Amino acid sequence: MKRKDTVLQALRSLGEGETITASKLGEQLGLSRANVSSDLNRLCDVALAMKRGRKPVEYMAATVPVAGGPGAAAKNPAALDHDFDAFVRENPSLSPSVELAKAAVLYPPAGMHILLFGETGVGKSMFASHIYHFALSQRRIAESASFVTFNCADYANNAQLLISQLFGASKGAYTGADRDRLGLIEQADGGILFLDEIHRLPPEGQEMLFTYIDRGVFRRLGETAGERKVSVLLICATSENPQSTLLRTFVRRIPMFIQIPNLFDRSLDERAALIDLFFAGESCRFGQKIRVSVNSMRALLGYTCPGNVGQLKSDIQLLCAMAYAQYISREKDFIGINSFSLPPHIRNGFFTEHNRKEIWNRVLGIGGRYLEFTPQGQDKPREGAEEPSDIYRMLEQQTLDMRRVGMAEEDIRAGQNTVVDRYYTNLKDSAADLVTLNEIERLIGPEILATVDRMLRLGVDLFGAPFGANIRWALGMHLHNAIKRVQAHQDIINPRLEDIQQNYPQQFAIARACLDIIYQDFGISFPEDEAGFIALFFDPHQEEAQKKSSLQIIVTAHGTGTATGMAQTANQLIGTDLAVGFDMSLQENPNTTYQKIKEFLIRKPEIRELFLLVDMGSPTDFARQLAKELGLRAEHCVLASTMHVMEACRKALLGYPLHRVAEDTRKITRLALAEGEHPIIVPAVIPSALPPDAEQLFFITACTTGTGNAAMLKQILDSRLDLKEGTCKIISLPITHRDRFTAAIRELADQGRIIGAASVLDTGLRIPHFPLEGILDGSALGDIQALINIESLFAHMIPTIIPMLDHIDGAVVSADIRTALEQMSAELQMLFNGETLVGTFCHIAFMMNRLKKEESVAPFPGKEGFLKKFPQVISAVGRECRFLGTKYGVTIPLDEICYIAAFFTKEDIFSPAAPGV
Repeated sequence: MKRKDTVLQALRSLGEGETITASKLGEQLGLSRANVSSDLNRLCDVALAMKRGRKPVEYMAATVPVAGGPGAAAKNPAALDHDFDAFVRENPSLSPSVELAKAAVLYPPAGMHILLFGETGVGKSMFASHIYHFALSQRRIAESASFVTFNCADYANNAQLLISQLFGASKGAYTGADRDRLGLIEQADGGILFLDEIHRLPPEGQEMLFTYIDRGVFRRLGETAGERKVSVLLICATSENPQSTLLRTFVRRIPMFIQIPNLFDRSLDERAALIDLFFAGESCRFGQKIRVSVNSMRALLGYTCPGNVGQLKSDIQLLCAMAYAQYISREKDFIGINSFSLPPHIRNGFFTEHNRKEIWNRVLGIGGRYLEFTPQGQDKPREGAEEPSDIYRMLEQQTLDMRRVGMAEEDIRAGQNTVVDRYYTNLKDSAADLVTLNEIERLIGPEILATVDRMLRLGVDLFGAPFGANIRWALGMHLHNAIKRVQAHQDIINPRLEDIQQNYPQQFAIARACLDIIYQDFGISFPEDEAGFIALFFDPHQEEAQKKSSLQIIVTAHGTGTATGMAQTANQLIGTDLAVGFDMSLQENPNTTYQKIKEFLIRKPEIRELFLLVDMGSPTDFARQLAKELGLRAEHCVLASTMHVMEACRKALLGYPLHRVAEDTRKITRLALAEGEHPIIVPAVIPSALPPDAEQLFFITACTTGTGNAAMLKQILDSRLDLKEGTCKIISLPITHRDRFTAAIRELADQGRIIGAASVLDTGLRIPHFPLEGILDGSALGDIQALINIESLFAHMIPTIIPMLDHIDGAVVSADIRTALEQMSAELQMLFNGETLVGTFCHIAFMMNRLKKEESVAPFPGKEGFLKKFPQVISAVGRECRFLGTKYGVTIPLDEICYIAAFFTKEDIFSPAAPGV
């Protein structure tokens, strides 16, 4: 049984409504808290578990939905195999393809026809099946809808018979047609028709599809009068170049092209997951465990597989069949696969140069020799813990195997080190645990914290004010890393030592006294260079900058004393003066209030960020206007109340970045999401789209040296975040020398895009910043992951979509669409889940392209009722559409505005019309 299934079974064994923490569950099952926590979060992602409370989070088993009820297809455990999100986790290289497929399925009113292309055996049929189940789970098609498959190559030599199979035939249409015959397109009505090897469909057949694609109607072979209407989503697949093997007029009618990468281009983790899947399937077929030698696994990971996933599966089936034959003939007492029984083309993978080190180091096996597979998957993980006595046998076997294939001594030593490292890593069960503030104290020790407190008291005596907890933790971690550096006999060099001595004489004097305290407590002597680093922690300007935020909170509301009353009440209750109110009488021109706010901000040049809380009406656009005129970063929140103002002040005082203040404040009145959805927060400021050749994303951690706090933050983020197969990189930088820091930032900006930063010091960058405490206690990790998810998604998706926009500048319009989406979501206080975000973006992009081509627009069903039901959504969407229309010289009709608004309302407006193009 897989570990995740064990965790789920334990959850379900609890009493009704009973909850449990990850730590306690881990103790009961004898598993590490980190592994249990990871499994619990994955179960929550697929709605098999639920979270309760905060710090510590408690979990409980989710109730099973009623069969056939809303969301049943998505939440039923039986549907997990077809969960696109789980599929992407196992196949990250397919993430861009999956997002495009989701967008095509969600495209209004009834989906967008799709063309899958890739080499033979890459898994196009399997991918099409996943699309079908995704459509079911999202209720885009009925539960009874069919998934009809047809291989056009089966009748490639008989065009008439092929066309009759596809469209059906009337009686007498050809010799032997003695009755009317139903075609596949009619059998798939209301569902999906998968046309494999579409390039084998003759030109006449492709042309017959034109009428259906364009108008949703067709005729059977032999019919001359009347038309038949169906609603079918077409998924076509080809292993050839679509541009050279299909009619250009046919290709033009299929707007969504999705490439499936070959096996060679996928990561080693993905290949290993496929091997696990196929062995588990064969184990299920036999009802027996299958033992695979470590060297056989290495060969399967490394051999050249020209037939891609299909050949890999066939080869594994052949190996299992041979092993099973030996088992039932009593030649062996178990189903086992050894390297000497491998066919030559697979055995050659044992000697491959490609990914050799990674392959050899990752496979340790059971007792160093075998892996066992059950119907649930791998029974023993490749990197599983060994008994302490096995470390010697593991080293001996690893060395012997490496020398057998002629690996260099340097590589052998590296492999030995990997074995030892993993051995000790497995002994330290908590190595992967999330670091929290409590765990930080255990990490750096109470002795260091006691020393830090003595050091900070020197600063209090000089500056007369206590230092915040943020500085205490930061200095503690810095000292912890500094001691480790000295103990490792590594030099400490501060390039800004003279500058700090001259410009911060008081702070430097305190820092030198701190070196004496460190020597008294630990007997470790530090050079003066370290005093220069410590001095910056005592900079009163830095501390004051944290207390005196550059963020201004402004409240404006209609009525006498309304805004000023809310601001005064919030200030009194929170103990601050951050909020300022501007009352707006019902008779007053909104521009008058706007000018008052603008003049107030001009008198305060230190203000760089604005959070505007408004009650309703025209002031909702003030934030954007002020941002443009004054160069501020600005956010706003509508339907503001005293509770909103209090929350904004509280988060601002805690040092949260603007986007986090805005998000947390909006949560008070956030519109409810559809049941069962797991939202991705749209960042307050969505950066412009990536150019096709700049897909690398960067997240910055910074401290005085770049090797202390910044390195620790990088380690936490690297270990706890999904960095999308290297699409996002965590970069730690020293901030001591501003010119060098700026140069490093510019160099990174030339290579890609910087999306966020974390530092106890002010970086001066106009990007989302995340507090140190939020990363240490884990509260900010969700927001950082959401930011990476969205930016990674667009980094991969936009270059794919741009070539499809043949009548408009794809790169430029992509940036404008993202800005428009951000404005819509901010004004409507809406969260996007992943599919909706991609679907909305793609819809607007293709809509702009169609309007530039002057193509007709499908009428929006029930338009009058929809306009009356959602006037606020129509207003917000319409405002952004007017901006897009003006810039690109098109008129966006009201029907299209309604289609876009439907993404925000979750209104089920989809009619049985033919899928759109």
